[in-house]
Amino acid sequence: MGDSTFKESEGNAVSFYIEKLNKIRDTTKSQLKEKEDKWLDEDFPFGPKHLANNYFRWFRVFEDELYHRGQIRLILSHMKRNTH
Repeated sequence: MGDSTFKESEGNAVSFYIEKLNKIRDTTKSQLKEKEDKWLDEDFPFGPKHLANNYFRWFRVFEDELYHRGQIRLILSHMKRNTH
């Protein structure tokens, strides 16, 4: 993410981010429906010196989302604790 992304997303309400996330998810689901299962086995560059198939790359996407959800829950619990 570059500076323009931070400027675009700074100071928005939570609903802004949820709406953006839902649009991205809808687009992703629509595009994945068009893929054949064999697409998961296709290799693509992953970093400067590695290849990874789409199955692994999507595993990483899910793993990252779960990690970030945990971060969000932790931040929210700290915020709630600090307001009481």
